Amino acid sequence: MKVRTLLLSTALATVVSLPAVAADCNSELEALKASATEGDTKFWEMASATQREYRQLRQAATIFQENGQEEACMQVVDGMEQMLDAHRADYTEADYAAWSEQEIERIKSASPVSTYAKSIHVDDVVGSELRNMNNEKLGTIDKVVLEPGRSTRINYVVVTHDGFLGMGEEQSAVPWDHLKVTTDEGDKVYVVDASKESFESAPRFQRDSRQELDDPNWQKENDDYYKNTLNSTTTN
Repeated sequence: MKVRTLLLSTALATVVSLPAVAADCNSELEALKASATEGDTKFWEMASATQREYRQLRQAATIFQENGQEEACMQVVDGMEQMLDAHRADYTEADYAAWSEQEIERIKSASPVSTYAKSIHVDDVVGSELRNMNNEKLGTIDKVVLEPGRSTRINYVVVTHDGFLGMGEEQSAVPWDHLKVTTDEGDKVYVVDASKESFESAPRFQRDSRQELDDPNWQKENDDYYKNTLNSTTTN
C-alpha cells in the first residue's frame, strides 16, 4: 500500500509539468505483462491484496499513458516492476503448499451470500477473487450488476477470466445467489461450487459489453446454465 501511495503521489505531483517522452509506456506495460505471467505465477494467488494494488497501479499507468504523460506512466511501471521482483523473490513452493491448505479450510466454512450475517460492501466485492471449492482461481470480480427495479439487490457479479491480473478480455456474469463468501477476518474470497472446466464453459461476453446483460433471452440462458450445470449454493 505504501509503495502504491508513494508512486501515485509522486506521479500526480509532477504530471502537470512532465513533457511527453519518446518511450512508449504501453510497450513497457505489455513487456511487464509478459514478465509477470511467465514461469510459475502461483505467488500471485497468495497475495490478493497485492493483486488489487497492482491492478490499481496498472490503471493509473494507463490513464497517464492515454493522456500523453509517458514519463509519469513509466514511473508507475518502474514501481510495478519492483513489486513484481520482490514478491517473486519471496515465493517458495513450501509457502504455497501451506497457504493453499489453509485456504481450502477457509473455503470449506464459507457461507452462502444469501445467508451471510454481516453487511457486504460493493467496494470489497469488486477486485476480489472468485475461486472454487478446490481453491482454484476462476477469475476476478470486476463489477456488480444490480437487479432492475431493486437498487439494493445484486443480480450478478461480472467475473473476468483472468488474463493478466484480471485484465482478460472475456467475462462471465455469475448469479449472486450462487456465491459463497469466506467468513473469517482475512481478505474475503468469493466461491462458486463448480469445477474449473464447468466455469470455463459458462456463457461469456467481451469485456465491458452490456448487450448481453440487457438481453432477457441471454440472461435466461445464462441463469439456466448456472442452475442446471453448476452446483447451486442455494436451494431456491
